[in-house]
This record gives sequence, C-alpha cells and structure tokens, in this order.
Amino acid sequence: MAELLPPRPSCAARLGQPSRPTQPLPPHTAVDGAYRGAKVGRNGAAMVGGAVAMMFRLFYKFKVSRRSAFEVRDLGAKGMGVVAARKIQKGELLLREQPLLVVSHCQDSRQLGTWEQEIEEALGRLPDDQLRSFWSLSDCHSETKTSAVGIVRTNALPIETAQGDMVGVYANVSRFNHSCNNNVNNSYQEEHGEVLHAIRDVEAGEELCITYIDLFMTRQERQEALRRTFNFKCTCPSCLQTGRDLLLSNEVRQRLSKLRSALPSAVAQGLGNQVMEKLIELIDQELEGNAAAKTYAYHMGFQLMKDVDPSKALSYAKEALEESKVSEGPESWVSQMLQSVIAEEKPAAPRSAFREVASCKEKVQFPTRPERDWVFQDPHLRNFRRPWHSFSGTMAPFL
Repeated sequence: MAELLPPRPSCAARLGQPSRPTQPLPPHTAVDGAYRGAKVGRNGAAMVGGAVAMMFRLFYKFKVSRRSAFEVRDLGAKGMGVVAARKIQKGELLLREQPLLVVSHCQDSRQLGTWEQEIEEALGRLPDDQLRSFWSLSDCHSETKTSAVGIVRTNALPIETAQGDMVGVYANVSRFNHSCNNNVNNSYQEEHGEVLHAIRDVEAGEELCITYIDLFMTRQERQEALRRTFNFKCTCPSCLQTGRDLLLSNEVRQRLSKLRSALPSAVAQGLGNQVMEKLIELIDQELEGNAAAKTYAYHMGFQLMKDVDPSKALSYAKEALEESKVSEGPESWVSQMLQSVIAEEKPAAPRSAFREVASCKEKVQFPTRPERDWVFQDPHLRNFRRPWHSFSGTMAPFL
C-alpha cells in the first residue's frame, strides 16, 4: 500500500534474495582443456570432461537467469514495498502465490461481527510462520492497534469460486504498492492463485507497483478514491505532475473514460473502429502502453464487433491475445479463451453484444482486479466489482 498513514509496520523478512555463485567461473580450467582436447578427438576422457564443462556452463547461466526478480524493502514513509532486484523484461512472470487465508466477501457493515469471527477462525488454522506473515501486513484502517479485520480490508484481493465471491490475503502480493501508472499486473488464476507479470521493462532498483483503482480518472478523482478507501495520498510520478503536464494527463484520462463509455453506442453507429483506435492511442500515450488496459480494450472491441464485423472482431481478438500474454500469461483463462476463439478462424457469438453490453452499463465496465476496496464500497465503485460473462479470474478496471 503506497504511503499509508501511519506507515506500515516494519518487517525484517526479505523476499527473493538473488542467488549468486560464490566465485566467478575461471576463464580457463583443466575441464576446459579437456573439452578442447575432445574437439580434436584425442581421447574419451577428454570428451567426458568437455561434456561436464558444457553442462556446468549451462547450469551457471540458468542459475543467474532464474535469480529472484524482486525483493521487499522498507521504503520509508511508504512502508514496505517491492523493488526490482535485477532488470525485468516486459511480460516476465514475477510471482505466483496462493493466499494465506480465504474468507467470504463482506459487503455490509452489519455483517462485520460474523465476518470478524470467520476471519479469526481462519487465522486459527494457520501455521505459525504464515500467522507471522499475516500480522506483519499493514492495516490502513487503524492508527493505533492493528486488527485482523483491518488487515483483511486493507490487503485482500477478490477470488471468484463456484461457492461464491471470496477474498484472499497474500504474504507477498500484499507488499506491492499502488501506482497510477503501474508496471505490474496481477490476475487471479485458479490453478496458481494470484499471478503477477511485468507489463513493461523495469530497471533494477525501480519499485514494482500494481494499481488499486480505475485509472481512467483525473488526479483529483484518483486521490479521493485512494484516500477514502486506503487512507493515503498517492505520490507516484503521475500524481506528482504539475502545470501543463498535469492538465494534459487529466484531459487524456477523462477522454479515456468517455471513450470507454461511448464504445457500445459508437459500434451501433458504425464508429466502433475509430473509437477503438483512439482508445489504444491514448493508452499508449498516457499509460505507456499498459498491456492490461489494452487487453480489455481489444477484448471489449471483439465482444461488441463480433455480430457487426466478424473479420474486424477477429483482429481485435488476436490483439487482445498478444496483450493478454504479456499482462496475464499464456495460461490465463482470458488467454486460453482468446486462443480458442482464434483457432476457430471466426469470432464466436454466444451472446449479442448489444443485448449484453449496450443495455447494461455495469457489464461495460470490467470488474476491478487490483482494486481492493471490496468492502463498504461506494455504489459508483461497485460497478467495477462484478464479473463480465463469468470470467474465472478477476478483471482489470480499465473498461
């Protein structure tokens, strides 16, 4: 959670320490000599030595390439946060994590007593190490005593199951702070739990952030949503802009919001392609090509266009798949669904785009995957919480 008031409690545990060899490989070793001997076929022993040398080199390279991508640090006023331990490539898988505990989704403060009891019972089943991880998390709802309910309200992410809507709290995912121009996307995938991917290249030492809210809002609107729900003031680069840069940023995000809402009616008027092109252009301009935002922009275009222009809808499905591979990975439900649609070589039409989308504003707005104000929400934010066409994972708050 970014810049919580008060700061998060300190946590001595650090994650993902890079694993480095104790000594560098010497440029020439006896094994290397044996390998050179093998090349000219001098004897069988040299050939074996060469194979050993090659295997050792491959293992060394693999070990370095697989070292931990991030680590948790104390970021001062922001509390605990996650920082890149090395250079991270766009689309790289950062983390798969199952929740520490899973409890029901509470939406009514009158149920708080029952919900608190449910949380306490779930905590009672945790082993000591996981219990320590839970109590080390932040509680932005209390300035004095940390409570289990406060930790769950602050850190839980939605989980959609066959039994109904649940929420989960994670030891590591909960350490990722918010940014209004995030470089990490998180999605829930039933097989793996919460899954995080980098959505652009990240340099070593750069903070890794997800987003908690709808990004298609002005700075004032975003700050109000974060203050009301999480009790902190965002100081990400987007929020620190001033003057002309801030005015332009606010204007672009307002246009993104209007284009998102106008897309269903634009398709009905034959202007869907123009609106889609402008949506993608502005996402590239303001959000550095945010792959999660583009995934759901293209997917929305596919859903709306499949009954109008099947060929164009298929092209949107292909674009959505490429962005989904970056933001959620090729194994996610969305990626698998898009792959099956493309494999059929024509857009499937299980529902009418106009009946399912244009007639219902709530279904036009994808539910918010990272937005964690799932309890005691304002009605206008709750629109972003509901699944669209029963996706198994939680959706991004972009469309």
